[in-house]
Amino acid sequence: MNRIKCVIAIILCSFYFVSRGQTSVSWETNLKKAVEKAKSENKLVFVNFVAEGLAPSVQFARQIGESQELAQYFESRFVSVLVDISKDQQVARQYQIQGLPTLLFLDSRGKEIKRLLGGVTPEHIIYWAQVLTGEKPSVDMLWEQYRQDKDNLALMGQILREMPIYSLGLTSRADAEKWQDRVEKLFQTYWNAKPREEMINEKDFGIIVLYCQKWEEKNDPVEFVIKHYEEYAKIIPAQMLISYLASYVNTLVNNLAMAGDLAYKQVLARLQGDLKPIFDVVQTKSLPVEYLMTAKADALYTLFREKDQEKYIQLQRDYLEKMGDLAGKEDYQNAAMNLLVKMQNKLTRESATQALLWLDKLISFPMEVSEKAVFVASMGDCYLTLENKQKAKECFNQAFMMSLQSQDPQLQAYFQQKVAALSDEE
Repeated sequence: MNRIKCVIAIILCSFYFVSRGQTSVSWETNLKKAVEKAKSENKLVFVNFVAEGLAPSVQFARQIGESQELAQYFESRFVSVLVDISKDQQVARQYQIQGLPTLLFLDSRGKEIKRLLGGVTPEHIIYWAQVLTGEKPSVDMLWEQYRQDKDNLALMGQILREMPIYSLGLTSRADAEKWQDRVEKLFQTYWNAKPREEMINEKDFGIIVLYCQKWEEKNDPVEFVIKHYEEYAKIIPAQMLISYLASYVNTLVNNLAMAGDLAYKQVLARLQGDLKPIFDVVQTKSLPVEYLMTAKADALYTLFREKDQEKYIQLQRDYLEKMGDLAGKEDYQNAAMNLLVKMQNKLTRESATQALLWLDKLISFPMEVSEKAVFVASMGDCYLTLENKQKAKECFNQAFMMSLQSQDPQLQAYFQQKVAALSDEE
């Protein structure tokens, strides 16, 4: 199901509203009074939980509140409430709020009927609002219709397109796995049944993007898009089409290389064949895209298949030297972390020394403090390989102090364990 969620932004889901009425959500602040108001006006209740000291939750509430589309839709159907759990802990306990953002839909008696977790968009909220008000059939209802009419291609397509938004409302792992299995099988049925000449359109391209995330050599739907690239290019925004195909091919090449499969070279050869029209328009800030893809894949094959640390380091040095000042955060991160993750306790002293240089360059780039803490801790692992426990401990302590700023208890506990392990050895 995570695969479905990770590409929601690519799917073309549109909602249309009349341009009138409210331009922002009118928030109540007292939940009890809001429920009473909803009962008297025959409305549902929409609750957005925030915490005054947690900036991301406040920012999320502001984004939701400023959505004109959401405000217009909710105006006549919902009583909207903003609850600050730092000031109203009783309500937080009553509805078992364990993390933010959390959004609840309540009936006019204050009973929960739907919960949404995480940073959902206004479109996702409106979808569920429409389902709960009965203005839109849920995917469950569509599925029941499909069971009665299994040759209905239009119904299959609707289920496949709406599944990304629907999946965000699944709070049970069992339900998520059930639907994951269902839609994967449904996509195969849809693909096998629909005439190919009818697949070249925006909606079906979105479905292919959504359900063809498995990087494999023989992926018929993706190969179909490549074969009919010129036709798709007439109806799909260029950035979306190129981004999907180029990313797919690049990831396929890297995955094959890491699997030790020399077929990655055959895929790269296609950059001068049927993939040429696609990659000819790929813009890079540095070297030609074919060189970049080849250099990265060759290094991955050397590391993961041949396990030759010395050769891998030389390939990465050559690559970074050619990139020069254009080498970015991702380049140094890949060079260092692939080496450390793959080799772990088999890391040589020479590799540890080189990884330290790459990591030192890496942490000079702007990044989230939690991410930087991980890289600093990785430097500590390199110092352990070099048998410099004092420097390793300094790195682990520094990573722990950084993790305190991230408010991530799991990260803090992990770094504490690293420090404690070294202290016990002293």
